[in-house]
Amino acid sequence: MAHLNHKMKKDLRAIYYIPVIYFVIGSLWILLSDQLALVLFPSIMQISRIQTYKGLGYVALSSLLLLLLIYLYSRNVERNRLRLQESRNKLRNIVESLPAGIAETDQRGIVDFVSDRFTEIAGIPRKRILNVPIQDFFPEVGQVLEAALPTTRNPPEVLSFWHSGLSPDQRVYRIRCFARGDGSMGRRFELTDVTQSHRRDRIQKTMRELDQMIINQESQHRIFHFLCHRFQEIYSLPLCWIGIAEPDFSVRIAAHAGPRKDYLKNLVVRWDDTIPGEGPAGRAIRFQQVYRSDNPEMNMGPWAVSMFTHNLRSAVAFPLVVERTSIGVFTLYSEDGQGFRDEILAELDEVASRLSLSISFSLKKETLELFAGAMDSAANVIFVVDHLLRLEWSNKSFQERCDLKPSELFQKPVSEIPYLAGRDYQEALGRTLLTGRVWTGEIIENRGEGNQRIAFLTVTPIENDTGQIRHLSVVQEDITEVREAEQRIQAITIFDGVTGLPNRKRFEQILQQMIHRTGSTDRQLALLVLDIVRFKEINEQLGFRGGDRFLQEVSRRLRHSIPENATIFRLDGDVFAILVEDLRDSDDSMTIAKSAAEALREPLEIGDQVWTRELNCGIALFPVDGGTFEQLFNNAEIALDRSRQIGPGRILQFSEQMVAESRNTLKLHQEIYRSLKQNEFRIVFQPEFNVINQEVFRFEALMRWNHPQRGEVSPATFISVAEHFGSILDLGDFLFEQLKNQQLEWKERLGRTLPVAINLSPTQFKDPALVEKISALLAPFEDEDPFLELEITETALFSDLSLAERQMSRLRNNKLRISLDDFGTGYSSLSAVRTFPVTGLKIDRSFVSGILENHRNQAIVKSIIDLAKNMKLTVVAEGTETRSQIEILRDLGCIRCQGFLFSAPVEANMVAQRIQESTWKIAPQRQLY
Repeated sequence: MAHLNHKMKKDLRAIYYIPVIYFVIGSLWILLSDQLALVLFPSIMQISRIQTYKGLGYVALSSLLLLLLIYLYSRNVERNRLRLQESRNKLRNIVESLPAGIAETDQRGIVDFVSDRFTEIAGIPRKRILNVPIQDFFPEVGQVLEAALPTTRNPPEVLSFWHSGLSPDQRVYRIRCFARGDGSMGRRFELTDVTQSHRRDRIQKTMRELDQMIINQESQHRIFHFLCHRFQEIYSLPLCWIGIAEPDFSVRIAAHAGPRKDYLKNLVVRWDDTIPGEGPAGRAIRFQQVYRSDNPEMNMGPWAVSMFTHNLRSAVAFPLVVERTSIGVFTLYSEDGQGFRDEILAELDEVASRLSLSISFSLKKETLELFAGAMDSAANVIFVVDHLLRLEWSNKSFQERCDLKPSELFQKPVSEIPYLAGRDYQEALGRTLLTGRVWTGEIIENRGEGNQRIAFLTVTPIENDTGQIRHLSVVQEDITEVREAEQRIQAITIFDGVTGLPNRKRFEQILQQMIHRTGSTDRQLALLVLDIVRFKEINEQLGFRGGDRFLQEVSRRLRHSIPENATIFRLDGDVFAILVEDLRDSDDSMTIAKSAAEALREPLEIGDQVWTRELNCGIALFPVDGGTFEQLFNNAEIALDRSRQIGPGRILQFSEQMVAESRNTLKLHQEIYRSLKQNEFRIVFQPEFNVINQEVFRFEALMRWNHPQRGEVSPATFISVAEHFGSILDLGDFLFEQLKNQQLEWKERLGRTLPVAINLSPTQFKDPALVEKISALLAPFEDEDPFLELEITETALFSDLSLAERQMSRLRNNKLRISLDDFGTGYSSLSAVRTFPVTGLKIDRSFVSGILENHRNQAIVKSIIDLAKNMKLTVVAEGTETRSQIEILRDLGCIRCQGFLFSAPVEANMVAQRIQESTWKIAPQRQLY
């Protein structure tokens, strides 16, 4: 627009050039033509005639020239006029397309311009607005008319509330004031309808206050009165109330607010199919649906007559439902016959849901108090410890045994509680925490002064949502009298009812007898403890009967696989034991274990399904690994636990190193939490390069732990421990927080964020809050493309397919890139690419390290690269350490590499320094291959 005005002014100045041009041309014509005439025609008569012709020629030529100049000027003026008109039309269209309405006033505050959008939002005709002071419609703007406008970007603004009686139909407008910008003293006003956002803000504030009241365990009476008064105020309602559905089908009014409370005095509300139950409240409770009544007829019941009497023209009732049972109703009224529109119903529906949550929380609180009272009154000792073996809760029986107050016991390590300081307790708690299985057994309880009692201990692991053990529940029952009675009666069942094998009790008897016999010879005794890998899946798919049939077939195969000097027992669930007497060589026990494992690897048909399973086995030898029943069995279980940690199908013989490793693992787990608080963890970044142009296209974030005593702890060590015990989630939260802070620092220092990839463990991938955590990480960078890329292994994807599909879908909906890490090493790599929406592949370092010598490695890598290109996936080769590897990878088509050849992982400040020094150049955009 300004450009067109400037052009028109320039064209206007051009008209003054015409007389100047005319003067110059005329002068030249006269002077030159006279000189030429004198030279060519010496006669005066001829010169006179020539002067006449010259004058006529001058007039003709000058007229034509003037006509041409005027034509060109008028044509240019018309073109500029059309452009100006077009610009004005475009400007008007832009103004009218804005969500806000525009009005302008002169220096007296009189409206001299108003947009169609302004009249539409305000609901006032244009002719009533123009030439009228704007304060007549919006008195609130008076406070900004006289005020000086600030030079900052934030103009002054006011809110205007338009009421329409006691009805939800109240409008809220936001009016912002600007200078007109045309040199006048007038103002420009921007009008926006913020009714919904203003009301939504007040509702959100109310919901936050409601949450706080729930957390503070406020009474239902206070919560109900708070909500009634708050929503009566927000929606300007004549009446709202909350009722409780009683078992006799009556509705008790628990709280109300509003000037029409007299309506409730003689109101009878029920929720059965009687006449008093046909009102909005009764129907909402009975059918568990929102019920709205607009302009109810007089013949609809006594409640309708009473509504008309009190000038209530519409009502809406929301059922309050807890665990699919109606327990109350939230009812609101309006003076408007159509007072509750759909958007208002949607807002109030969330309120009803939160109110139901409040009631549910209160009911659960009462239930928990009842359960706590029941546990406190129990004769058994009951207590709960966390995963760091600190006491969390205990009942009165436990407190009486310890002779300590609850405040003295809370968060106290069990090793510091004298009552729990015995070795039996420590072994039971530690074993359950390491194995993740319920531990049951008998212990000797020493109550002092030679008073020993026999107690049956049950230690149960309590898992969180991601399947990690966070607490242990311990129940201790005094069975002294029971054991004494059993010894007197000697009625012991010695065979398992499912497999027909000798059971645990018989196993204890036989093992003790064998230890006694073998102790007087130079022979050895071998104890093998076995369990079936992933037996739980068989029970889940075949049911318990199918699981029993599977165990029967397993026991049959195991019996046929062991020699004559061996005896097999079923100890519990899928755990078996084999005793081998008269053992000549310790290697014989390993041979027997391998024979049993081979027997189970053969396909086993149950119904119409075929199963194959691996065995984990722990071996302990007498007298080398233990001289008593307890020592031998305990050490065999330690070996079994270690084999489970290493992987399925492993057979291990006990060694003292295993005990040290178990204790070290548990200690390392406890030190992880301490180190997180002490900030001993940090993040380093390893760049991934384009081998063609040497550009960095991404950094991989890696965790490092600088332990004050151990020094640098290898990630392979502490990550596996954290994954086993569940502290991997805490490490992940630390990584997210540190990465967010680092990206903010990079953005301030470098002017941009840097693309970063992180590895997700299987436990992190299963975390229900994963997407929310990543959203919080990316929240400060909403104006940029997501910088984060996730790397996931096949183990995380195929452990739970339905969960993996849901989680992958949620991640991709947030525009996150997902790479399949260690590609090619698993059994289901191609299936993972086909099933899940991955965006990239990382070739495992095992293929890259042998690519020079092994042509099969080259063929596999080439296949992966071609697969990625055909499926439009990015592909990265990790573990590149030599130039020869780079050259082969480049020839095969892979130009994105990561490894020590380019750079080892470096600290964050070094990343920024190398970028600023141009040592590293960041790729301007993503490269596909």
